Amino acid sequence: MFTGIIEDVGNVQKIEQKKETICLKIATKKIDLETSRIGASVSVDGVCLTIAAKGKDNFAADVMPETFRVTSLAKLRPGDAVNLERAVPVSGRFDGHFVLGHVDQTTNILRRYQDQTALIMVFKMPFRLQKQIVTKGSIAIDGISLTIIYADKREFKVGLIPHSQQEATLAGKRIGDVVNLETDVIWLNPIYKTSNVDGGYDISDYKAINPTFGKMADFEELLTKAHKLGLKVMMDLVVNHSSFEHEWFKKSLVKGKNNPYRDYYIWRDPVDDHEPNNWGSFFSGPAWTYDKESNQYYLHLFAKEQPDLNWDNPDLRHSIFEMMNWWASKGIDGFRMDVISLISKPDGLPDAPKGKTALYGNAGDLVANGPHVHEYLHEMSQQVLSKYDWITVGETAGVTVEEALKYANLDGSELNMVFQFEHMGLDGNRDSALGKWDDRHVSLPKLRESLVKWQRALNKKAWNSLYWNNHDQPRVVSRFGNDDPKYRVLSAKMLAAVLHFMQGTPYIYQGEELGMTNAGFENLKDYRDVESLNAYHELVNRMKILDDKTMLRYLRARSRDNARTPMQWNASLNAGFSEHTPWIRVNSNYKEINVEAALDDPSSVFYFYQHLIELRHKLPIITQGEFELVSGNEKDKSVFSYTRKLEKQTILVIANFTANKVERNYDIPYSGKVLIKNYDDDCGEKLRPYEVKVYMY
Repeated sequence: MFTGIIEDVGNVQKIEQKKETICLKIATKKIDLETSRIGASVSVDGVCLTIAAKGKDNFAADVMPETFRVTSLAKLRPGDAVNLERAVPVSGRFDGHFVLGHVDQTTNILRRYQDQTALIMVFKMPFRLQKQIVTKGSIAIDGISLTIIYADKREFKVGLIPHSQQEATLAGKRIGDVVNLETDVIWLNPIYKTSNVDGGYDISDYKAINPTFGKMADFEELLTKAHKLGLKVMMDLVVNHSSFEHEWFKKSLVKGKNNPYRDYYIWRDPVDDHEPNNWGSFFSGPAWTYDKESNQYYLHLFAKEQPDLNWDNPDLRHSIFEMMNWWASKGIDGFRMDVISLISKPDGLPDAPKGKTALYGNAGDLVANGPHVHEYLHEMSQQVLSKYDWITVGETAGVTVEEALKYANLDGSELNMVFQFEHMGLDGNRDSALGKWDDRHVSLPKLRESLVKWQRALNKKAWNSLYWNNHDQPRVVSRFGNDDPKYRVLSAKMLAAVLHFMQGTPYIYQGEELGMTNAGFENLKDYRDVESLNAYHELVNRMKILDDKTMLRYLRARSRDNARTPMQWNASLNAGFSEHTPWIRVNSNYKEINVEAALDDPSSVFYFYQHLIELRHKLPIITQGEFELVSGNEKDKSVFSYTRKLEKQTILVIANFTANKVERNYDIPYSGKVLIKNYDDDCGEKLRPYEVKVYMY
C-alpha cells in the first residue's frame, strides 16, 4: 500500500467505457507503484480512485460517471493532464465509518456544523498524519475524496457541499449519522406520493416518490449509499387502506358490475337510511362515508380520506403483490407493514360494542386478526416474501400472544416479527369513551408484567420487536422516564438499557438516541396530527366531555405530534432541519438537545446507545440467552431486574425507575464486571435516581 505523498502530474492514457463504469488508465512517474497494493486509494482532481490494476509507471481505476465531478468525463480525452493531489491510502476504521487514510483508535469526529455553503466536519488529527497532512491536500473518507480546508497538529477540517434543498431530499447526507450509531437497518416511514392527510400513511401512488422528498433517482441514490455503508433499507407498506386520491379509488367511484375497481374497496348499501353498521373511525367520527352518486357508503377505519382496501378480492391482492415485487426489483431489503392485522374484516361486518357515552362502536377487537388474515399473509409469502432475503415486521394492532405466534412463527411462513401494543396501551384513560387520551403514568409493575409476558411467550417460538418509540407514540423519556433536565439523560439511558438487553430486535426512532422529549405545545394551532385534532373537536366541541385545558394537557402527553417534530441537528435556526419554516414547530429545547451537542459530549445518550448496539453485535448471549425475571422482582414498585443466561454466562440488568434512592441486594459474584452503566461510579446495593447498571459473570 502506498504511504507517501502524491504530488506529480499524470496523463490519461486510455478511456474505456464499461457496462456501469468508466475505466481510466493514468500515467505517473513519481508514485511508488511497486509498493502500492491494488485496492489502495489515490485522489485525482478531488475524486477518490481505487487502484484496480497497475503497471510500472501507470495505473487503472474504475469510476462511476456521476462521481467524477471536478474533471468532466465528457470533455476528458487521452493525453489530457490530470492532477494527482496529495492523497492518503486505505486503512483503518472508526465510529462505524470506513475511513480512507492512516487512522488509529484516537481518530474521531470532534464536531459538525453547517455554514452557508457546506457541512463542516472536524476530525481529531491522527498521530500518523501530523507530518503529512496539509491544507488544500485531500483525504478520502467513506470513499469520497475531501479537500482539507484547515489543518494543524490537533485537528483537520473538511467541507461537504450539500445537495440543494438537502433537508427535503432522500439522498441527503444524514445517513452518516445512522452509520455512526452502528445500526444495521433503516426503516423509512412512507416516502410514496401521498395526499398527506395522515403523515404519508395515505398513499396515492405506490410506485412514485413524494415530491417533497425528491424523485425516484434520489431514493435509488439513498439505497445505493446505504448498501455501500452496510445498511439495509426497510420500506413502510401501507395496504390496509390507500388514499382517496389513488387511481384505484377514483376508478372505484363508478358503480357497476363491469367496473373491476369497485370491488377494490369496501362498499355497502345504507341500512335504515344510515351507515351500514355502528363502527367508529380510529380517528374519531363514523367509519363510513356516504357517496351520493352511487347511494352507498365506503369503509375507512381511519380518516375518510383513507378508504379501506378489500382484501377479499383476489384481484386487489394480485395488484398489491405485483407492487411489492416491483419494489423488490429496486433492491430494497424488506417491509414494515402498517396495521397489517386489520386487512381481513369480519364476515357480515356486525355492529361493534358501544360504551354508554360513546357515539360509535369500538370495532378494534372485531377487525383485528380477522378470519382470513393468516391465509392472505401465507399467500403474500408465497407470491412475494419467500423469494427474497428480506426483513419483514407487521404492525399488529390488537394482537394476542396466540396470534403473534402465527404472524411471527420461526418457520418463516408469514413475517419475521411483529409490533405488539400491549405496553403502549397501559396508560390509556379508564373511561373507554376517551380512549388513549390521558396523562397518567403507568406503574412499573404493570409495565414489567407486559414486557416479561412477551419475552416468555415468544421464546424459541417467534421473535419480538423491541421498541419504546415510533411515529405514533409520545417520546419515551417523557412517558416512562423523567424529562426534567435533572433526570432526562439518566432516565433515557436507563430505559435504553432495559430494552436493549431483552431478546428481540430493537428499533430506535429518530431522536430517541438523543433523549428527545415531548413537544410541550400549549396551543391547539401548533398541532398537525389528524388523530389529535379530530379527537379534540369530538371530545371538547361535540361531546363536551372534556374542557379545552384538560384536552390540551392530554395532547401534550399523548399526541403523535410529540414524535413528529423536526429532527434536532444543532442549535441553529430551526434546529438545523431547514432554512425554511418547518411544517410543524421545532421543540423549544433544541438548543440543548441536538445531534451536534450529543456528538460533542462523550457521556451523551447517543454514545450510550452506540455502546448498547456494540454490545448486542458482540455478545451472543443478548440475542440467544434465556430471559428470566429476578426472583422476587415481580411486585417491586421501583426496580426492574432481570437476567439473560447462555451456557455458563449470565447478564444481570438492574434498573431504578424512580427519582428516589433505593437499596437492593442481588448477590453479584465477585467475578461480575460492569458492561454498561449510567453513573460514573458503582455504589453497590445503593441505587440512585434512574440508575441502571448491567453486569456479566
